[in-house]
Order: sequence, then structure tokens, then C-alpha cells
Amino acid sequence: MGICIQLSAATCVYGDVKANLATIEREAELAKNANVDLVLFGEAFLQGFDSMTFNYHHDADVTFGLGSVPIAHLRKMASDYSVGIGVGFYENDHGAFYSSYLVIDKRGKIVHRYRRASEGWKLPGANADYREGNDFLPFEFEDVKMGVLICGDLWEDHLLKAIADLDAHVECILWPVHTDYSIDEWEGGVRKEYIERASILGAHVFFVNNYVQHEDLAKGGAYVWYQGRELAALSPGHPGRLLFDY
Repeated sequence: MGICIQLSAATCVYGDVKANLATIEREAELAKNANVDLVLFGEAFLQGFDSMTFNYHHDADVTFGLGSVPIAHLRKMASDYSVGIGVGFYENDHGAFYSSYLVIDKRGKIVHRYRRASEGWKLPGANADYREGNDFLPFEFEDVKMGVLICGDLWEDHLLKAIADLDAHVECILWPVHTDYSIDEWEGGVRKEYIERASILGAHVFFVNNYVQHEDLAKGGAYVWYQGRELAALSPGHPGRLLFDY
């Protein structure tokens, strides 16, 4: 297939889009220098997972449409460095909010926008303006057929039929997450549970978590799994990047 993917378990700063854009640009530059084709970040990386308060007026100011300045910045970045970028962000679509994931190609074109289908990103009781997607669509990046799932999507049994339909049409699935497991919890059994859950897919799975500089929050980590086997791993506990030739 012949592409190189970089999983960037990078430091995310809640509520600081400028800092997170600077991190994305640094990772994109490193990716270009390493002849990487696509660099991937975790769920809601652009704004930070806890940047939403579920107060509508606040959240309207921190969510972005596809035509917003930060998204335009990402597209220009991809074009300038000639590297694809996959990044999670909180989307504002005419006043409806989603936890979404963008994949931008090397020319700065948005080739995929996926909206998380599971509800775990929002507070219980959040009003109807906070929504989930329901489309599991394949897309192509550099002639590789891909799909996206976000965090809890693969854990929801009622979504498995749609996910299986996606799996049948792709070669790999990108699985960006934000999980706050401690390193002891992760290595003590949770990691094995994730590998086992990912093994229900026929495609390669590219898993990447955010890193947050707080002891009780996301500790990073990135993995490539295939039908129950771990092909590559970046251990949690520090920011870093994992390169995989696919």
C-alpha cells in the first residue's frame, strides 16, 4: 500500500487552540521531514476534550464550522508541509454541536469529516443541540481505503452492524480517543480489553490518545492493532509519536 502514518500522542492544552495549532504544526513539520504521509491526533485535540462546558453560549464560542479560521489554518498547514492531517475537534454546524474528526489531504482538501456516534463525549442531560452523527462512510487517502471511529463508538453494541459494514469496505480504521485511564489501569488490563475489542474488525486499527499534563488526565499512547495482534506500540506516560509504514 505504501504510505507512512504518524500517530502523534501529543500534548493537548484544554481551551488553548493557538497552542494546539502550534503543536499540530510542529508535528506536521516533523512528519514531513520523516517522509510521513498522514499524521493523526486524538479526539477533540484542537480545542481540548474538556473545553466544552455544556453551556450553549459558551460552547458556541469554542466550536468551529468547516469554514472557520482554525480549520482554514489546518488546511493551509497540510498544504504547506505536503502532509495529511487527521484531527479531532468540536464542530459547530449552524448551531448544532458534534465531536468530529477531520482528515485533510496533502493538498489541503478535506477528504473526510466524521461525527462521533456514541454519546460519551457529552454530559448526561445535554440538550438537543449536542448531537451525534450516524454515518459510517469510507474514504480514500493516497489510494488507501479508510474509516474513522471516535473513542466509545466501538464499545456500543447497537452500532456494531453499521461499523461492520464500514469494516467490510476499508483497509484500515483510524481510532482517535481521549481516555483518562491511569498507566496502571491501562497496562493492568484495559489495554488488553481494547485490543480484544479492536479484534472484531478485519481492518488494521490505528489508535491514538491525547496527552494532557495533569496526573489524572489522558496519558497518551498510540498503537497499531490487527486482528488481535499488536503490530506497533507507543507506551503511555509521555507525549510522543509512533510511525508505521502501511
